[in-house]
Amino acid sequence: MDEEIREEIARARKDLEQKLDRVKDISELVGKDIDREYPLDFNELSETELDTEMAKRVVYLNENLNIINKINQKTSNKFVKLLLLIPYSIQLLLVKPMGLMKNYLQLNHILLIRMKRMADRLDHIEARLNDQEAMQELLKGKKGV
Repeated sequence: MDEEIREEIARARKDLEQKLDRVKDISELVGKDIDREYPLDFNELSETELDTEMAKRVVYLNENLNIINKINQKTSNKFVKLLLLIPYSIQLLLVKPMGLMKNYLQLNHILLIRMKRMADRLDHIEARLNDQEAMQELLKGKKGV
């Protein structure tokens, strides 16, 4: 009976893995492009997924806040640089603030989750260390008797 259940679980797992391999992107699964963002619950993401989301936000912020580097790459003429700075500044001040703020807040949220998880791990390690130290003291006490 236990063997049958294990085999069925193994078959189901293999089937799911095959389906996952076939569907690399959610738009493939749906069969069309997805035109809106869906909110992520960062608390449910693994460490790797959190790293990926954090990297996306850092890249977005770096790309959109690095106006001077963009302008320097396009030209070396100071007058042209000034002319290019105007549309970038308008875009940064009027068009992108909500996107920048959203990504900044999401990045901070992800960092706070990472810090909490690290603090929890540290607490767990400290508790184990305290248990080990108590066990050592107990063993030393028994050897002394």
